[in-house]
Amino acid sequence: MAASQFALPHENAVRHARLRELTRQPPPVWNCHTTSTVHQPWAAEGFHSVIVIHGDQPGHTFQAYVYVISASVYLFTTERPVAGREGAARFPLTVQVARQVMGADAQRLFGNKLDVE
Repeated sequence: MAASQFALPHENAVRHARLRELTRQPPPVWNCHTTSTVHQPWAAEGFHSVIVIHGDQPGHTFQAYVYVISASVYLFTTERPVAGREGAARFPLTVQVARQVMGADAQRLFGNKLDVE
């Protein structure tokens, strides 16, 4: 996992609201392939989405996807980690793709977790 973030409505209302919007937004999200959207009506926060942001096109050398679960967001990748770095900085290509594809949502959802410098 390259990065993760959790947002409670009383701690970060903007992030929490955007996460909930993303789980309910019909594909495509960020002009990307959504592989899974789940609604569990019995769960209070029962919305999940998996959005492929890299690796579904010819020439892509790794896969990266964003997994949104109501109030949480995760960035997963198959990129090999760079030695001697920590956090998202271990996956510089994934972070670059996430920032390009997600635009302002990268900062809104992950905060400073995608800062690699």
